[in-house]
Amino acid sequence: MDIPAGEPLSSSIDVDSGRWRSSISISSVLERDGAPPSGGEVGSLGIQFKKTAGSDIHAGVSIDQAVANQIGHQTRFPSLELSCDAIRKAGDCDSGYSCAYQYNISWSSPTTPMAAEYNPRLVFERLFGAGSPSERSENLKRRQHEQQSLLDFVMEDARDMQRRLDSRDKDKLEQYLTGVREIEVRIQKAERLGPAKDPGIETPGGVPTGYAEYVQVMFDMLALAFQTDSTRVATLPAPVLRIGTAVCLATSGYVHAELYVHGYRTIPGIGPAFLLQASGSIAVALLLLIGAPLILRLAAAALTAGALGGFALSRTVGVFGFIERGLNPAPEALISIAVELAALLLLVIPPAIARGGRRSPLRPR
Repeated sequence: MDIPAGEPLSSSIDVDSGRWRSSISISSVLERDGAPPSGGEVGSLGIQFKKTAGSDIHAGVSIDQAVANQIGHQTRFPSLELSCDAIRKAGDCDSGYSCAYQYNISWSSPTTPMAAEYNPRLVFERLFGAGSPSERSENLKRRQHEQQSLLDFVMEDARDMQRRLDSRDKDKLEQYLTGVREIEVRIQKAERLGPAKDPGIETPGGVPTGYAEYVQVMFDMLALAFQTDSTRVATLPAPVLRIGTAVCLATSGYVHAELYVHGYRTIPGIGPAFLLQASGSIAVALLLLIGAPLILRLAAAALTAGALGGFALSRTVGVFGFIERGLNPAPEALISIAVELAALLLLVIPPAIARGGRRSPLRPR
């Protein structure tokens, strides 16, 4: 497919789902028992996790890598792993589960996650080379030649080192060399298949500041990879539920802060409660943008349920002797109810669906 130069990337991508509907298969019931409590993207590709926050991680081969092992030889890249999480953490991310589980949904072996690229510029340069459209092909060839020279040096050095290592360190070195060999195979394949057709557009400028734009440009990179047949297997987890919960919670916090500033701070008991609700909601919302461990989800649920409970009490028996009527103050009361209900649903429904899915007779035991 030809992409006109200078045209916005998103407008160049065919999104006519009806045209491709007969060529798309939707797979479901891939979650496995033993996934971390956070659910979400983790465990969604048919793998089961060992509970550990240390380096002894153990999962399994994800379904995308199983497919890549069968058809990956037909394209320049067996698979492409992308992410919309620019911030990554290490250690314990969720109730005793390693952060490696939260940030990697694609696994080539039980102990080898496929690290995802979050920078759209680096993704584009990996696919098509760096520089202007006229320079990319030559730059990509030069980069592959430099990589091959570096790999030759690394492999020779590793062979010398291997003779001096004990069995445990040899296993670690072998895992490292497996990744090195994969790069070598990729370079040889690129030489055999030739360069990808250049899309004729400018290289993305890096990670956008707006999250919606960020997600869009990463989906654009995914579409370009498929359109140029650079790969036929790709993963891109978009934490929509987590971001949606954070937005709803932040909105609730803003409404309570606005009401506190404009009068409620003078009401005994109610003023401090509104201030606590506002500061707590905004703080938890910001933390949810980074990750969603169990304690944060519980805090978010407590804040939203507490706000809704306080609203109901203030319209019936009263709170600290304070009683209001109807949906006053308007429109803040209605906005607050709407976003708090939405946040609560986003927190409760996905885990419920996941538990229901685990009872499916189709799920491996």
